[in-house]
Amino acid sequence: MQFNVFTLHPDLFTSFFANSLIARGVSKEIINYNLINWRDKFGIGNYKQIDDKPRGGGNGMVLMCQPIFEASSFYNKLGIRQKMETADVKIVKEKVKSEMKNPELFEQLPNNRFFEIANKNPELKQKSVNISLTPRGYQFSQEIAQYLADNFQEINLFCGRYEGFDQRVNVEIIDLEISIGPFVTNGGEIPAQILIETVSRLIPGFVTKEGSVLHDSYSAGLNIYKEFSEMIIGKNTLKNREINQKKPNSKLDQLNKKIAQNESEKVLFCPNSWIENILPKIEHPQYAKPNSWNGKDVPPVLLGGDHKLIDKWRRKWY
Repeated sequence: MQFNVFTLHPDLFTSFFANSLIARGVSKEIINYNLINWRDKFGIGNYKQIDDKPRGGGNGMVLMCQPIFEASSFYNKLGIRQKMETADVKIVKEKVKSEMKNPELFEQLPNNRFFEIANKNPELKQKSVNISLTPRGYQFSQEIAQYLADNFQEINLFCGRYEGFDQRVNVEIIDLEISIGPFVTNGGEIPAQILIETVSRLIPGFVTKEGSVLHDSYSAGLNIYKEFSEMIIGKNTLKNREINQKKPNSKLDQLNKKIAQNESEKVLFCPNSWIENILPKIEHPQYAKPNSWNGKDVPPVLLGGDHKLIDKWRRKWY
């Protein structure tokens, strides 16, 4: 697994990758990493600017579109929407919208459900995924970690700072927005380390005794020790069970088929759940200059100078 980390503070990862199981995973080439400080090469002007004041006023600074877009382009890590044909984008967009109670929020939502649907299409499926670590994302879980470990060979982590990325970055570059919990850290670096460690444990060979991972808390195999079955129920009973399982059209086969079908239809990133449980607790989308970028504009209300309207939009932007 290749981890590419876009961060303004690469030194925070030096010790992380040099210790414990992570260091062993790197030495065994089970995982590899690359640290990218996009300010160094893609910052604007003599001062390497990568942020600006939020449109509409307010505290903090917003990470601008162009520097991170250029960094992502240079390392060929643009999001799936940039790689898909327009017709495919429309099909997936309409599929997501059809599931939403509030379709008008599509451009403000994390792209997670969009990417989940697109990635199930064999023609669109990709082995690389762009993830932003942000409080506004879908909350991380063992199930999401398993999804990432099973489906991707490269994970690109975008670590925000300050007031986060301009919303247009999320639309154009980011495939999945993930939060490690309902709280705010100084930046995305520590959350990125948590994701790297959680996903790495699920890669075959990373943990010497793979059974330890199978029975971890929150794992699918929690407390189910199949290797002990013979000791618990006896050889003969176990043998009869195996024979019965092989019979065609058995009730067990039908049950397993139904379970497999339900698993394939399961929604990992439910937009309605995000809207109901996360959206009311998070900050409004942020924008910096330029006012128009890549065909996407800053909401006009933030440029009008009417602070009452701006305040009203920020309180109820959805």
